[in-house]
Amino acid sequence: SECQVSLSVTAMRNDNGNILGYLGIAVNIDLMLKQQDQLIAASNQLTKAAEVAELGVWAWDLVTNKLEWNDQMFAIYDYPLSLREQGLTYQHWVDRVHKDDIATAEAKLKAAVEGQQVYDPIFRVTTSTGAVRFVQAGAQISHDKFGRPIKVVGINRDITAQRALEQTLRYAKEQADAA
Repeated sequence: SECQVSLSVTAMRNDNGNILGYLGIAVNIDLMLKQQDQLIAASNQLTKAAEVAELGVWAWDLVTNKLEWNDQMFAIYDYPLSLREQGLTYQHWVDRVHKDDIATAEAKLKAAVEGQQVYDPIFRVTTSTGAVRFVQAGAQISHDKFGRPIKVVGINRDITAQRALEQTLRYAKEQADAA
């Protein structure tokens, strides 16, 4: 049978530095390569699902303070995609959350990182043109082997149109009730 291996070879030397022989260690990596292919396929499926659902997907590294966003996050927060190369930080998010909502949104995020509650707020985002969008968020916290939080991975969904529809329906009901 055949298998793919990771091979490490080192020379064995005597006290004078002369080569006596070689020691080789081969590790079968077939299973690792199969799992890697499965992981890539699953990642591609999740990426496609997020695109279809118009979900913004993000990750915040708590150690480096850097953010990673998919294209939908840039659209929701009205930032140019070119900012991806420059690098996003937590402050980019803070700068777009509505000034009346930032304290609550940050408090909920801090509580989630500390393991005190689930992160699932609804808050407003102010775009560069001053337009306001409603965002529903959710996130999970990843921990290192010592139980310290190291990364927050989450989603954002623009629910502005849904909110507008709800408001229109409420107004219509009030008008119907008044008549």
